[in-house]
Amino acid sequence: MMSARRRILVFEYLLADAAAWAAASSSMQCEAAAMLAALVQDLQRIDEIQPVVLMATESAARLESRGCWDSRTEILTSDRSPTDWLRSPTLDPSSFDASMIIAPESGGILVSLLKTLQSGDWTRTRSLNVSWQLAETCSDKFQTYHWLNSHGIRTSETKTIDQASAELLCARSHCDLSFTNDMASSPADCCIVKPRDGVGSDQIFLVPMCADEFLRMRQSSDATDSWVLQPFVPGIACSIGFIGGGSTGSAQILPVGQQRIRQVDRRLYYDGGQIPCAAELQSAAMEVAQSLVTALGEFWGCVGADIVVCPADRGAAVAHVIEINPRLCTSYVGYRALSEINLAEFWIQSNPRRALRWKQMPIRFDCLGNLSQADVL
Repeated sequence: MMSARRRILVFEYLLADAAAWAAASSSMQCEAAAMLAALVQDLQRIDEIQPVVLMATESAARLESRGCWDSRTEILTSDRSPTDWLRSPTLDPSSFDASMIIAPESGGILVSLLKTLQSGDWTRTRSLNVSWQLAETCSDKFQTYHWLNSHGIRTSETKTIDQASAELLCARSHCDLSFTNDMASSPADCCIVKPRDGVGSDQIFLVPMCADEFLRMRQSSDATDSWVLQPFVPGIACSIGFIGGGSTGSAQILPVGQQRIRQVDRRLYYDGGQIPCAAELQSAAMEVAQSLVTALGEFWGCVGADIVVCPADRGAAVAHVIEINPRLCTSYVGYRALSEINLAEFWIQSNPRRALRWKQMPIRFDCLGNLSQADVL
């Protein structure tokens, strides 16, 4: 007799909250749908797993019409926010063996959801995400800056600014980026202005500011500052994924990816990427990846790091960590296509003795989840 399948509660915040979906940018909507569809499809391929997906009614109809999953997936529709549903669920939390959620850091959303899932009645359900404490540190870019410094990991100097200062800076004439062999540079000194708890490429602005002006700016003592200011780091935008093994061993480092960034006026946008990155970038990227694994310590779930690799005219390339994403990232759609094993199954089992295997072909993906074979790097 076949044993009962293990039920795993899954949701992506925007698709589970109709109001949040309506307020989100089109790029965030596309990335949300691509990540959830990819994860659920992988869970469906595991014989002993029953995915249970919490969705807003409108979202369920939208994704089911696209054939994003088959009849093995159970859909829970709700007209309440996922926060409200978790606090007063229509199903007993003990009916789930585990939970896996995808949510943005902005507005404390991810941290709030993880606090609920990692306390009270939900503690009987294994959380396959990072701890809410790690998510809290990584969700605040100023806290992340200090955390990276405390572990001796190279990063971009970061200062907080208030809303009024951010608006004044963003009103300046914009800097134009140029791309040579994927390396982004600017003919003038410039800085990045972005939300302190921002997610993805939402509201990232490139503004003119010389190094002396940045240095003269005093760090505000106001803890309510909602924006950060960072000097622009010229180089090639890359990313690194990690799957935590909890107490079973060190996190697995996924292949280094190369991001595609475009600029429209003052704004920078993420257009997907390519995995793996060019060979000459991997040494510097893997060095910082190893440092991050040591600093992160034991954790469950998925973590992503955005880095910039600066090729050196002389000597070795240097990598700067720009921010850490304590959640599943859009690059998952590329990683799952490159992997020879089911990444969702690896995530659930977190077996350090099982090696990840990768196909010998670079994969290109966009934020819609579309894939193509990239040119050999």
